[in-house]
Amino acid sequence: MSSNVSGESMWVEGVIGRNRRWLLVYFLSATGDYAKSEDYVQETFEIAYRKKDEYDKSYAFGAWLRGIARNILKGHFKQASKESLVMSWEAVEGLDEPVSELEMLGSDPEYREKRLAALRECVAILTQKTRSLLALHYVSNRPLKEIAEHMRTTVSNIGIILFRGRMALSACIARKMSQ
Repeated sequence: MSSNVSGESMWVEGVIGRNRRWLLVYFLSATGDYAKSEDYVQETFEIAYRKKDEYDKSYAFGAWLRGIARNILKGHFKQASKESLVMSWEAVEGLDEPVSELEMLGSDPEYREKRLAALRECVAILTQKTRSLLALHYVSNRPLKEIAEHMRTTVSNIGIILFRGRMALSACIARKMSQ
């Protein structure tokens, strides 16, 4: 019996360790509520544990967990008032791909290294101005207003440059990851 308990414990620790962070991001993105997101992560793991014998090993485990999480969110959307929702159901469905990326980052060390290398290469090809603005905002945590004042431009101009920089990085990283 103790080896079975030990095996169960290892299963739970492994599943939670590899999947907690991306599930929390998924729920937080959809609800905007940290406490509720934590509760939904816990509920996802409880359901996964109860149904672990139903899991078809020919499919990705993360995709199975996302299915459970999606069903929990459907319940949230049915119960929540329109005013309390932070995004539409269509937007929630669009979270699958980015959350899948987060899952890969947490489960495959080589994937993470390859993605970081792609990020470094892609940042290097951005203009100096865009790199500087990205660093000021995302590394130094400077508010857009402060950056705009420093650069003697408008907040919306800084926002546009940052948006275009993020889009350029995203496209570049996607190209490099598919090679």
